[in-house]
Amino acid sequence: MTLRPHCGVNVGGLGHPVLNCLSAVATVECLRGEWCIQELITTLYIGFLGLIFSSYFVYLAEKDEGRSDFASYADALWWGVVSSVD
Repeated sequence: MTLRPHCGVNVGGLGHPVLNCLSAVATVECLRGEWCIQELITTLYIGFLGLIFSSYFVYLAEKDEGRSDFASYADALWWGVVSSVD
C-alpha cells in the first residue's frame, strides 16, 4: 500500500496536508486514503486536547474572580465547547 503525501486537494493554496483535510470539500477526498484518515484523526485529537487545556487555563484564570461565571471546571469546559462551535 502506498501512502499519499497529501489528499490531493489544495484548499486555498495552503498546501499543508492537515489543513487540506480540514476542509469539507477535502474530507470526501480524504476518506478514500488511509494517510488522510490518520491526519483527520490526529487533527481531531489535537483539537480535543486544545479544548481541554484552554478550558482549564480559562478556569484557572477566572476562578478567583468574585463575579466569575465559572463556578466549576465543567462550566469552563462548556464555555470552551460553545466558543469553539460558535
